Order: sequence, then C-alpha cells, then structure tokens
Amino acid sequence: MDDKKSEVLRDNDKKLWFRILCTYLVTVCIGIVLLIFASMFRQDLIDKHISESVSVFEEEGQYPRIGDKEATSVLDNFTDALILEESAVMQFSQLESIFTNPLFFSTNPVDIFLDFATNRDTLAETAKYVRYWQGFRIPIRILLTFANYSEIRLILSWTILLLFVGSALFLCNHTDIRTAIAFAISIIFIKPQVICNSVQYSCCFILAMIFLFFVPWVIERHLEILFFFTCGMVTMFFDFYTAPLITLGYSLIFLILLKTQRKVLIKESIGYSFVWILGYGIMWITKLLLATVFTEVNGFVNGFNSFAQRTGINKRDDLIQYYNFSSMVKHFLNTVFNNQVIISITVLIFFVLFVAMSYSVVKRLEARNQIRIYSSLLIPVAFMIIWYCISIQPTRIHAYFQYRNISMAIWGLIMFLSIPIKPIKNLGKEI
Repeated sequence: MDDKKSEVLRDNDKKLWFRILCTYLVTVCIGIVLLIFASMFRQDLIDKHISESVSVFEEEGQYPRIGDKEATSVLDNFTDALILEESAVMQFSQLESIFTNPLFFSTNPVDIFLDFATNRDTLAETAKYVRYWQGFRIPIRILLTFANYSEIRLILSWTILLLFVGSALFLCNHTDIRTAIAFAISIIFIKPQVICNSVQYSCCFILAMIFLFFVPWVIERHLEILFFFTCGMVTMFFDFYTAPLITLGYSLIFLILLKTQRKVLIKESIGYSFVWILGYGIMWITKLLLATVFTEVNGFVNGFNSFAQRTGINKRDDLIQYYNFSSMVKHFLNTVFNNQVIISITVLIFFVLFVAMSYSVVKRLEARNQIRIYSSLLIPVAFMIIWYCISIQPTRIHAYFQYRNISMAIWGLIMFLSIPIKPIKNLGKEI
C-alpha cells in the first residue's frame, strides 16, 4: 500500500516538473514573439513621439521631486529616458537589438536625450545592457506609436487608477471591506501619484494588481505552484528591478486569506515564495543565455558581474560606502519615515491594531487560533527583510523607489493584526 502511494507521489512530481518545464518554455517563447512583434511597429511614428518627449526631460531634469518634494516623491527620469531610448532602437531589421539592449549614454541619459531624438544616426552605442533586455519595451514601443512621454504618463495614471479600484472591489467581494481598506492603505503609503508618473515605477504595480484577479481561479484549479512560478518569470521579464517582491507579496497575501479554511501552513507559503524566486531567477538566466547564444555579447559575464557588485560579492571601489548594512538601514528609514504626519499615522494605526489584537488574544481562544492560522501572513514581511539584507548596495542607493516593496508588508501586517480582532467570515465560498 505504501509502495503504491509512493509511486503515485512520484508520478505527480514528474507531472508537476513537466508542467513547470512547459510553462517555462511557453512563457519564454511568448515573450520573444511579443518582442519581435513590437519591433515591427512603425519607426517613423515612434521617432516622432520620442522627439515630442524631449521637452519633459529638459524641463524636469534627471531626478525631479513632485508633490510634497520629499525623498519618496523622487522621479527617476534618468531611467525613464533609458527606457524610451531602448524601446525606440528595438527594430525588426536589427533583431540583435532585442537581446543586447543597446544604450546611448555615458553618465546622463537625460542630457543626451535631445541628441538621441534628433541625431541618433550620429550617436554610437556606449554599452550593451544585456542583463536587462526588458519586456517593458513591448508596451512602451506600442504606446510610442501614438503617444509621447507626457501622454504615456497619463495612460499609466488611468491604468493604475482603474486597476487599483478594480483590485480593491475584487478583494472586498472575495473577503471583506477591511481587506480592501488595508490594501488601499498599503498603496497610498507608497505614493501612487508618484508611481503614475514613472514608466519604471509603474511596471511591478500593474503586474501585481493584474495577478490578484487570477488568485481565486488558481486556487480552484490547484495551480498555485505554476502560478507563482509564472509570476516570478513575468516579473523578471518586464521589470527594471524596482519593487519586484510585490508581485509575490500581493498574490500570496490574497491566497492565504482565501485558503484559510484549508489551513495554509507557513511551510506552504515559503514554498510558494521560493517557487516565485525560482521563476524570477530562471528568467534572468534565460535572458543571459539568449544574449550569449544569439549575439556577440557574453551575457553571463555582463549579468554576473553586475550581480556580484550589487550583492557585495565584488565591491566597487567607487561605491564602497554603499555596502554598509547599518548605513543602508538608517538611510532607508530616513527615506521612508521623513514625514512626521506619515510617522504619526503609521504608529497610531499599528498601535491601535496591536492593542486591540492583544486584548482579543487574552479574552478569546478563537483569537489565539487565528494568530496561529494566519501566521503565514508574516512570510511576505520576512522575505522583504531578507531581500533588503541581500541587496544592501542597490537599496542604499535607490531607497527612494526600492522602499515600495514595503507595501506588501503593510498589507500583510494589518491583516495579521486585525483578523484576531474580527475574523473574516465565509471565506472560501467563492472558490
């Protein structure tokens, strides 16, 4: 009897790995086809809208601060200029540009953007950014056929607003209004008005909110492993390394809330997280492999040198001050909590929730059970901390946008503290 059970488990494992392999191959093939498809859009229209975009960069500069002018309100026009450049040069007649991701800048792509828009034929490539032949070039290149940078920002704003409202309503329908409110707080905390004005910042939030709509369907069909593997792959395919963890955290929190009656264990949640990391890493390796095979550039040298520098395995002499852990933590906290109003509101929310939860735990056995059942909501918080500990250098340098991974921690913590006070009723009926 045990032998038959073991044989069934082995067969199931083989089927799962086969499905993961198929998912990987299909995702990579779709990505490549979409990139080639985008490269076929009319270049004259794209060039026209690139030229129309110059004025925004000339007026704002590299790192403008909008709204309250705080560190968390910094726009990264440096990177957005690169994104537009990389999208514009991706052409069907030069398919190598898809995998090599050529760059045209030395230290300031914003200053050179005018030359790029008007005298591109005279500019020589300064680098091959093969470790990031980003999928974001697909939608950006398509948008550039009918919109300039200012109009793209407006399109992003409406997209994020509709996804935000739709996600909140969807969460409310499948759980309760508290979940939607907590989700809204986590988004508002990381300043969506800033995200809407950046091509770079918006990518992961658009993906993360889209993924939320698939979670009930995934649970119903028991496709959790394939889902998180695909989410990791798609995130790496599109993202420019901004706040990638939210595509894991948002979906995982929603899944935990929906699967409570099935007792989602911490081990299971950690497993989904590692599957996401597996998909994320495999897609990155695939980018390097394709660049190495189909171009003259060694993608692995380019990619792993960058990885070693980012993680501190090989420390760059000119950035040595950014590898200090305590300096990173201090700068990170100063960036996130530099506004007394935000600090006061945050402290008040979590203090009230903690006191109310503690009272419930003391008074009711059910509340203590809820703590145990929903402890897996802390997994996204733990992974966020680990992520920052590993990526000390980029977190220290780019805290003004890297901090937005904290959104999933806020959502998860609010739900973890509030559920023992009042459990979510009738979960699981929709799935």
